[in-house]
Amino acid sequence: MWHILSIPSLSNKHLIDEIREVRRVRSEFIQRVSYPVIKGLLDDLWQQKVFSTEDKDSVMVEQRFRADQARRLIDMVIGKGERASQIMIYCMKMRDKHLYSTLGLIPSPAGDIKAEVELKRLFSRGRCFT
Repeated sequence: MWHILSIPSLSNKHLIDEIREVRRVRSEFIQRVSYPVIKGLLDDLWQQKVFSTEDKDSVMVEQRFRADQARRLIDMVIGKGERASQIMIYCMKMRDKHLYSTLGLIPSPAGDIKAEVELKRLFSRGRCFT
C-alpha cells in the first residue's frame, strides 16, 4: 500500500518560493547531481504520484547522459508545479544532504512545519529512500 503525500495548505507566496528555489538551483543541480540520486528522486516522485511511469521513462530511457537526465527531471518538476517542487526539495535533502547544502536550498519556513512533519512521517515508513 502506497501512501500519497497530502501536503497541508501553504501560502501562495511559499509555494511560489519553492518553485523559484528549484528554478534558482537548476544549472548547478544539472552539473552536480549523481546518477543514483536522479534514480532515487524519480522513484520518490513516482511513489508520490507526481510522476507517471511514462515520466520516469522519459528521463531514464529517452535521455542517454546524466546531465540530460538531470535537466529533464528538474524541468519536469518545475512544470508540474508547487507540490512537485516541495517533494523534490525534501527528497533531495533526505537523499543527498551534501548536494542540498551545496545548492543552498532553503528549508521550509517555520510556519510550514506541518508540511515538513507530514513529509517526514510518510517517508519514514519506508515508502521512499530504499
